[in-house]
Amino acid sequence: NFVRAYQSVRNYRDIDDSETLLEVVEGAIEALSKTAEQMPQSAEVHHLLGTMYHLRFLESGNTNAAVDGQSHYLLSLDLAAKNPRYRAPLLQQLGQLQSAVGNHYRAVERFEERERLPFSTATSYLNLLMMKARSQYHSARPSDASSTTREALSFVKKTDAISIYLPWVLNRLGFYLYAAEDYEAALEVYLQAEMPGRPGSDTEKKDSWNHVRHLTMKAASALGSGQLEVAKSVLSESLSEVASIKHSSPAPFGTPGARGRAAQHSPQDQRIIILGLQSQVATKMGEWDVARAKLESRRKLILDRYRELERPHDLAELAHASYGLATFAWRRKDYESVRKHLEDGLENMDTFNEENATLLHPATIELVRGYAALHFYGKIPLDSLSEDLPQRLGLLYDELCLRDNPKWERERFILGVYRSMLRLRSHQ
Repeated sequence: NFVRAYQSVRNYRDIDDSETLLEVVEGAIEALSKTAEQMPQSAEVHHLLGTMYHLRFLESGNTNAAVDGQSHYLLSLDLAAKNPRYRAPLLQQLGQLQSAVGNHYRAVERFEERERLPFSTATSYLNLLMMKARSQYHSARPSDASSTTREALSFVKKTDAISIYLPWVLNRLGFYLYAAEDYEAALEVYLQAEMPGRPGSDTEKKDSWNHVRHLTMKAASALGSGQLEVAKSVLSESLSEVASIKHSSPAPFGTPGARGRAAQHSPQDQRIIILGLQSQVATKMGEWDVARAKLESRRKLILDRYRELERPHDLAELAHASYGLATFAWRRKDYESVRKHLEDGLENMDTFNEENATLLHPATIELVRGYAALHFYGKIPLDSLSEDLPQRLGLLYDELCLRDNPKWERERFILGVYRSMLRLRSHQ
């Protein structure tokens, strides 16, 4: 049973059809389960059985399979307690499984355990460091991710056999530095990636997707570090280059899909990102009409994407864009446009909150706060508003008080003031 199961799945990566792969995996699980009953002390059997459940989870999304996979991995780990060569791949697979289910804190712990054991190749050590950095980033530790990736960069630079991976490591390092808000260091890394003669630099320029992403992150880093003219120029180049791309690409840092594949990222998705950055640059430069036009174009593309794919997070993006357009209208004292944009955003967030069973989203808070400001400072009467401001304000304030999270303290105070002002007015 063990040999047949191993032979049936050893080339699973060559099976493209999901249903066929699942059938093969199910057959292997059935055969291995019988073998495990006969050989309960076999680390090899439990390891392979854990791998099959891991595959079932990646292919089907069935979380019970992830639980079963972890159980067999852990049992195999105990049985191989005195065999570091066998423990090494088990710890790595446990880390990958934890990462796949979103438990990145635990994944980092497993990767660190693996790191303390020997490595047979330079590539395997580099891969471990990069997986660890990715989970550090996804567990809200971008500074740790940057530090780990710097280790990887140092290792690549002194190991000729893996110099081909330098572009990949530089790309990730730049991103993690940007996420850690170390914008100047991020920009320096993206400039370093453009140095003539760097391994992979010519290939990267030929790969339109990689080049566009590089330009976009370089511009974002320039924006963050206050180099607005650089950001403006690079974003213009990036938007021009994305026009030549006709195909989608796996999304970097995207949510893994079946078999760990990333979600697809289309040219339209990239335009949405670039337009948002261009709007921010124009805003910081005081080019208000340009900033508004870029944000309007961005919102239109997000709306088109939502109508096509109906992804809930696009509703929040639409709402946030509406709030941005409301702030531009506020500068012009066009309070009717402010009202329209805020109400459009609130409508989007009503749908989003209903689908996600939540009231506390930053977009909802900023929209309700803006709606209250419109009434008090824009002098728009309550009966001219399409939405019930006192009710919305009360529900949101009550929810903020129930959560009692320090990060909402400023919003809770502001909304509380507005709520008190409404109550005072109602008694006058």
